[in-house]
Amino acid sequence: MTVLAIIGKILASLGGGGIVGLIGGYLKDRQALKKTALDNDHELALRAQDLAMRQADIAGQVVIEGRKADARETEAETRALEASYEAANRTRFSGLKLTGKTGRVMAAFLAFTEAARSWVRISITLAAAWFLYEINGFFFRVVLTPEMVAAQQSRMMDLAEIVFLTTLSLIGMAIGWWYGSRGGIARSQRPA
Repeated sequence: MTVLAIIGKILASLGGGGIVGLIGGYLKDRQALKKTALDNDHELALRAQDLAMRQADIAGQVVIEGRKADARETEAETRALEASYEAANRTRFSGLKLTGKTGRVMAAFLAFTEAARSWVRISITLAAAWFLYEINGFFFRVVLTPEMVAAQQSRMMDLAEIVFLTTLSLIGMAIGWWYGSRGGIARSQRPA
């Protein structure tokens, strides 16, 4: 082997090693870029999931805070209603001592007011019952004359039923509202 052949082999070996090194480096960098791209895509997917979960959490917190605000408002309304009941129950005029002529007149008037206030519900109930009786009596005396009944019996009886039931329903609602919303005793004080 000649010196030139040995130098050629060395140079070929160096050149081949360099080419193999370049190809290996390129493949290694390409693989590292693919791995980085996959890692980045995975990180973006995780961040998107975190964002969706956080948005759902915020929406849930908004609903919860809205319900808490509604509950606070309802509680405040209930306390105000109970306070009004308690104030109405505490207002008694019969023990009031006023002096002088005007004071005695005022004390008598306030005592009368207190007595009248206790009869209001009973009076409303009796007035409603009397109204129901009178309306139906008027309807059967004046509207349902024998001539009209003979001419249009089925229509008149249907009309009579509608008038009676509507009047009864409206009076029942009025009495129910009066007793239901004006109970006199706050709910927290009612016996169980």
